[in-house]
Amino acid sequence: MALGVAVVLWFPLLALFNRRTSIFQFLKGAFDLKLNIDVICIMIFIQILTQTGFLHEIESILTSLGWMPEIIVACLAFLTGMLTGLEQAYIAMTIPVAAMLAPGSLDIVAVTVVLGWRVI
Repeated sequence: MALGVAVVLWFPLLALFNRRTSIFQFLKGAFDLKLNIDVICIMIFIQILTQTGFLHEIESILTSLGWMPEIIVACLAFLTGMLTGLEQAYIAMTIPVAAMLAPGSLDIVAVTVVLGWRVI
């Protein structure tokens, strides 16, 4: 659906400003194989953490510290970003923990993305 909206909105704008582009090149950029493989690997990693119970164990350890979830996630995102240097790595390692510590909180997700990304 989102790709359809992008095509419907962008192609008339590109034609209006006299910038021709082919739909094939547009779609080729949208379906980058490496990015899709990374997303699938992240989903498998999250599923492994959930099925083994390791994610709940991490949650109990981190909540026993008595720190606010924002501080825990900020430190985790910062350290993971520093140690790996890869965008997908800190997202894959920090977002599941953030989701467990504060379910439904977009503020924690924002903290995770900003602190991990700024390190890289």
